[in-house]
Formats: sequence, structure tokens, C-alpha cells
Amino acid sequence: MPMNECHTNILEKYLEYLYMGSLYLENSEMVHKFLEFVKEISPTRHYPFIEKIYSMENRKDLSLTREILKELYKDLATLIDDSTYSDLVVVLDQDNPFVQPSPSWLFHYWTRALFG
Repeated sequence: MPMNECHTNILEKYLEYLYMGSLYLENSEMVHKFLEFVKEISPTRHYPFIEKIYSMENRKDLSLTREILKELYKDLATLIDDSTYSDLVVVLDQDNPFVQPSPSWLFHYWTRALFG
């Protein structure tokens, strides 16, 4: 999707979802814009889960929570195992921003963050 068609705030929300597993949308207009964006960017992988999150009939379904966590875990494992070049840098340690943590440390950190 061309960046001029993407509202910066929507892109930030999507990146928060991908990298931090959090998703907070302020109002129904943002929900609709976000759903449209995700449908365009990731129609088969992320859109079905995000659509379920904002569906009224699925709001109290705990199995959906487990399903979403499982998908986030798979996405995180993919990010950790991916050694391709990216112009996006994630800084996890502000004291040593140029030291890249080992994949096993990231895996341990995110597993504890997601599953306690």
C-alpha cells in the first residue's frame, strides 16, 4: 500500500500489534480505518484475527484469546528467525542500542511477556 494512502497513526497501530501484541483503537472510525488497512496489507494472515477481535459476537470468547496469542507467538518466532535485511530497527536496550540481543534471549523475553 502506498504510504500516501496510509494514515501514519494507523501504520503505528499496526506496528504496535505486530511487534508488541497490543492493539488499542480510540473510536469506531479508527476501528474501521484500521480494519481496512489490515485487510489491504495482510488479508489472509492478520485480518481474520483482527476482525474477530472487533466483532461483537466474539468479544467474550476466551478461545479466541488463545488463538490470537498463538498467532502472535508464530509471528514473533518468524521475526526472530528472519535474517533478511530490514530498514526497520527495533531497539530493546537503550543503554546499548547497537548490541543485538541473541534470538534465544528474545524468544525467552517474548514468551514470558505473552504467556507469563
